[in-house]
Amino acid sequence: MKTLDIAETVKTATPVTTRTLRLQHWARLVRGSRTNLLIFHNLEHWSKIDLTTTSPRSHSGSYQTAFHLAENDPGFQAQGLKQGSSFAQHMQFFELTQAQLHEFSCDCGGSISNTQMADRIEGLAGGTTPTPMMARVVNGITRMVGA
Repeated sequence: MKTLDIAETVKTATPVTTRTLRLQHWARLVRGSRTNLLIFHNLEHWSKIDLTTTSPRSHSGSYQTAFHLAENDPGFQAQGLKQGSSFAQHMQFFELTQAQLHEFSCDCGGSISNTQMADRIEGLAGGTTPTPMMARVVNGITRMVGA
């Protein structure tokens, strides 16, 4: 196993500059996480003030979230995403609406796995995965039927 020098890796990293590339990279971070990531509650109903003044870090306690992964990514940090950024700052960085934020990080449809979350983020990037809303519907039906 090769040991990576973080400083050298950051210097030679390719910037993830477009919305699509950022979301695809974020999805890879989420999919690769070995920790079950926390999702939030009622994000679709949060006010602009709540989104602007609340950071995922302050709202999640000691649990890790997809937002933590993004904030800790050297490439995203180099582009200005800071640790402790608010939900609104994440939305601006990834060019997401509140409805899109809700699609992959809210618990109204029940819990989801990291893979499901990554699939939904990729769907927002315009990948080949099902749209986040369709994935939510399928997950809900699957839970109802007990499959």
